[in-house]
Amino acid sequence: MQITYTIPFEPTFRTNDSWEFPMIGGTARLIEENEVIKAIEIKFVGQPIEYAPQTETDVAKSALSIAIDSPHLPSIEQQLSNLLSFLQCYFHVRIKAGEVSATFDAETLEEQDMIPIPAITYSRLNEKTYIPFDMFFRASLAAEKEDGPVFEATLQDAARSAFFDKKYIDSYRYSFLYLEAVCGNGKFKKEQLVSEFLSNPSLTAAITHELSEYQIIPSKNDETATLLQSKPSLKKIIEHLVEKRGFYFHGNKKHKQGWKPHEQAAAATLSEFALFIVQQLAGEAATLMFQPELSERYMATAKALGMIVKLTVQITYRRLDEVHNRTIEFNINTPGTKVTNEMAKQTLRESLQRFDHHEPQSKLIKVACIEQATNKQLFTVNFDVV
Repeated sequence: MQITYTIPFEPTFRTNDSWEFPMIGGTARLIEENEVIKAIEIKFVGQPIEYAPQTETDVAKSALSIAIDSPHLPSIEQQLSNLLSFLQCYFHVRIKAGEVSATFDAETLEEQDMIPIPAITYSRLNEKTYIPFDMFFRASLAAEKEDGPVFEATLQDAARSAFFDKKYIDSYRYSFLYLEAVCGNGKFKKEQLVSEFLSNPSLTAAITHELSEYQIIPSKNDETATLLQSKPSLKKIIEHLVEKRGFYFHGNKKHKQGWKPHEQAAAATLSEFALFIVQQLAGEAATLMFQPELSERYMATAKALGMIVKLTVQITYRRLDEVHNRTIEFNINTPGTKVTNEMAKQTLRESLQRFDHHEPQSKLIKVACIEQATNKQLFTVNFDVV
């Protein structure tokens, strides 16, 4: 059997020539389309039929799954990583992380009936980011008013991009650059920097929040995960972040205990925890978007353009000293052109807040909401607790 793996480049590039060349026991060639190199193809011949995808059925669950035995992939990824590291000293070139197409072709008539799945694509699931329209609108209004937080956004986005690419060491380093630049007040020696971080209310609040919210996967046993599981003090966490700065920024390449570029998993928890802290701080840098003045402009513009969703909420409740139910009804006008799940959740939150304010001692029985234009019911929430 012949197996062919195709891995796309991102970004694509041009080259002056292309032919087959040996690679990890197979042959490789660059895939060109309209003089643009889009992928690399690696081919192996004479492979065992067991390497082809096989279907497996779980009778108990009535589920069909595909079992794949591809021993070539780890070595392909390793050699490509090494190959690109040479080129990256000169050019900006990367492979599209987590996306591999594979074809399995019979080399004999006997093999043709033994390959049930002749082609398959392995890909990392990348869900599309959801960005509410009002965030775009508010950002546009804020950008009219003053310069944006470009410094904070640049470092945070670099940390986030590296994290998504599973380059955890790079992600942590970008996050720490953010912390040092925004919260370090020019200090760089360990003791001084720890003291400066501890005296920064925004940073300590962000770390305290993450210490209470961060979900640790029990199977993780890297240094940061172990520390977080011990319920450390704020100072211990800050000292750990600064100590790791010394390791990942100043680790000597020739030192036996120095960091290794291929040991990214060792920094996974560290990079994630640091990134969450930075994301909170970056949110503070963008608070201009949510100033009351801009919120009023947002609503006024939506009204002027007729971009308002009108909702009616009806609450059924009973006062403690009564045996019959009461209802209150009110309207909520929300900027937008269509009802969204987030709009419904926000409407429910606002409705409950209103009820608690006006009838704090009453028993809540039901909250229902409809869109006025279509009379469509958005939600009905029943409260059956006595």
